[in-house]
Amino acid sequence: MRSAEQLYDAYVRDVRAERRGSIAHYYDPRGALIVVGGHRRYYSRAAIDSFYRGPWQAPAFFAWDTLAFDSLAPDLVVVTGQFRWLRRGSADTATFIYAAVVQPADSGMVIRMEHETPAPRPHK
Repeated sequence: MRSAEQLYDAYVRDVRAERRGSIAHYYDPRGALIVVGGHRRYYSRAAIDSFYRGPWQAPAFFAWDTLAFDSLAPDLVVVTGQFRWLRRGSADTATFIYAAVVQPADSGMVIRMEHETPAPRPHK
């Protein structure tokens, strides 16, 4: 579980520093199932790397929020919580509900499945 926490600590540092060439290394070498806003798709690590090196736009602000780490098996961790993301040029920070499955690989812990959903905005 501590290795999974370290993975997310390093991930946030690389996103904030816009280290485009490092981000894909947090995902399984075989690829990952990624669900964003209900759209489910399997991506190879090469496709993930291409996205982060290409069209991805780094946020003006990014932070994990209330991440919890739960062991499902000796080599399987589920991560749940939220993250906050401020798109460059935007006035409001968006909050996303987050879940992932993390497991060991040759390079350490990696993300095998990830789910991100925009959190509902509070009514005013």
